[in-house]
Amino acid sequence: MSVFDTAVEQRAETEAKRTIAGLDADGGAGSASVGDVTRESLNKIDTSKPIDTDLDLAAEAVLLNSASEPLVIESNDDSTVRSDYQKQMEAAVKPLGEAILAAGL
Repeated sequence: MSVFDTAVEQRAETEAKRTIAGLDADGGAGSASVGDVTRESLNKIDTSKPIDTDLDLAAEAVLLNSASEPLVIESNDDSTVRSDYQKQMEAAVKPLGEAILAAGL
């Protein structure tokens, strides 16, 4: 037997409609939220523990409706990191390469 709280689902749908219309829970412009669940509060959740199904549903609605928030991707063209990584990888696979050469493969 399972129990499904339709009120949470209805609230998520209502919040989604308000967010699509550009309104937050108070009727003003703002970021996506369902009740007191916001993108910021989701970022603070310890995901190493089980997630409550109601929170999971609310999180889905928040994430679905936060697509209009900008995604910032930063890049770094500093080759020092790449060079350090390359040196570590070469050192790690050197014994394998030597073993292959020694085996005549």
